[in-house]
Amino acid sequence: MKHRVFLYLVYIIPLYSYPQSFETTMGARQLGLAGASATIADGWSIFNNIGTLGLQQDPEAFAGYQRKFATSAFQTIAGGYLHPIKKFVTGIGIHRFGDDFYNQQNLTIGFGNKIQM
Repeated sequence: MKHRVFLYLVYIIPLYSYPQSFETTMGARQLGLAGASATIADGWSIFNNIGTLGLQQDPEAFAGYQRKFATSAFQTIAGGYLHPIKKFVTGIGIHRFGDDFYNQQNLTIGFGNKIQM
C-alpha cells in the first residue's frame, strides 16, 4: 500500500499538474520593496502570497497595469476581487502578460483563513 501511494505521488500527479512559468507578483508596495511581498497583506496577496489572504477584513477590488521597457511585449495587466465570508476570505485574480504575438494568462482562485487563537 505504501508503494502505491509513493508511485501515485511521484509518477501520476506530475502528469496532471502544470507549473507556473511566469512571475505574477503585482502591486506598487511589492515593487517598492524589491519583490519582498511575503508579509504584505493587501489585495495583491492573491498573486504575491496567498497565505496572507486570510488577514483581509473588507471586500476589495483592484486592478493594475505595468509596461516595462516602453514596449507592449512586456506589458502586464492584472486585476482581482477579494470578499470576506464569515471567518474566511475568498478571492479571484486574472493576470495577463505579453502582447498579441506572445502572451500568457493566469486565473487564480484563493481561499484563506486566519487561525483564531
